[in-house]
Parts: sequence; C-alpha cells; structure tokens
Amino acid sequence: MRRKTIVILLISIFFIACQNSAEKLPDDDTQAKAVLAQVNIEMNSSHISPESFEKLKAVFEKYPNVAEVRKSYKIALIIRDDLESLEKLLTEDNLSEISSDDRKNLAKLYIKNGKYEKSSEVINTLIKETPNDLEVRGMKGLVLFNLGKLDEAGKEFDGVWDEIIRNKRSEEIATRGIIYYRQNNIPKAIETLKQALEVDPNHISATYTLSRIYAAQGDTEQTEVYRQKTDELQNKLK
Repeated sequence: MRRKTIVILLISIFFIACQNSAEKLPDDDTQAKAVLAQVNIEMNSSHISPESFEKLKAVFEKYPNVAEVRKSYKIALIIRDDLESLEKLLTEDNLSEISSDDRKNLAKLYIKNGKYEKSSEVINTLIKETPNDLEVRGMKGLVLFNLGKLDEAGKEFDGVWDEIIRNKRSEEIATRGIIYYRQNNIPKAIETLKQALEVDPNHISATYTLSRIYAAQGDTEQTEVYRQKTDELQNKLK
C-alpha cells in the first residue's frame, strides 16, 4: 500500500472518531483558533509545515484535553510519520480509561506497526463492549491471520461475511482469500481474491496471490496477467 494511501486511511480514522470533551477552546483565544484553522487547511492535503506543526504543538500543550486540538494533533503526527509519539499519546491512560474510539485507533496503529499481540489485547476489550461491531470483528480477523491462526481468522471473517461484502471491505476479503489459498482450497481462494479485486482493483496482495495460484496450476496466461499487475502496483510504491 502506498504511504500516501496509509496516511489518508489513518487520517480518516481520526476525522471520523473525535471523542467528546467538556473542554473547549476559550472564545477569546483567537490565536489558538487561527492556528487550528490554518493547520486543518494544510492537513486536508496530507501536509503540514514544520512551522505550523510547532504552533499546533504549542496549542496542544496549552489545551491537551480539548477534543478538536487533540484530533488535529493526532492527525499531524500521522502526517509527520511520528507513530511513536502517536502511540504514546494514545496510551497515556489505562485501556479502561480511554474512549472506545481511541481504542479502535490504537488497535489499528498496533496492526500497522506489526504489534499484533498488543492489538489483540485492545480488540478484546472492544469485543466485550460491541461484539457485533463489523470494524472490530474485521480487525480481530486480521490480527488472528497475522498471528498465524488461520482457522480462527477464517471463522471470524465468516461470522460477518455478508456485512464484509455489503460494506466492500477489500482488506478483509483479500485476507480471507489468502487464508483459503494457504488452506489449499484453491477454487474458493480464486473466487474470493477476485471479489477483493472487484472492490479494489489495485489490491496488491490479491494480485500477487492470484499470480502464484495460476503459476502453480501451469496457467501461464493468467499468471502473466496478474504478475504484470503486481509489478505495476509495486513500482508505484517506489
């Protein structure tokens, strides 16, 4: 996945999830409001200048518990690729003391950083509260897959499969296809991976896995189709 795509995905997480807070910016602090307005304009294009970040950081240090300030600061850390600081910010309090939205964000951050055991701990607290939450169930399946628990991951996806398809969640669909492939259920693997590509034609894991499947079958024509597509997508990552 291209870095820009990852940045946009993570930014969308924080735009969607803004925890409620009783604290608000004082009406008379026009300077802080101007800083927020400016950095939000910049960040709409996935960019923030060093000068703007320092100004935002100063506002955050002054108003660390104001929801709109925290949200903007989190997004700025993502854009700067400062995921260490972002993780520190999200783990300032015990899991039981932070909002479900921020726990979702933390679980996604752990997945991105390959910290699957930590992500699993966070997800388990969310499952207890919202056992039918599609996003949480999808994350649980991805974590189980990355921990090598293929059967458990497959069952997790299957439990909400209709919702996954209805919501066009390409990552979960592609991962289910890869699980079928690793379990040697080739017909279902091909069918599911092609479903993922219908949702996202540029899903590199799906194209790569299909190229391997067709190569093993000796289908040189289809192997070349998906190999070329995989090469094109990989070149875009460079």
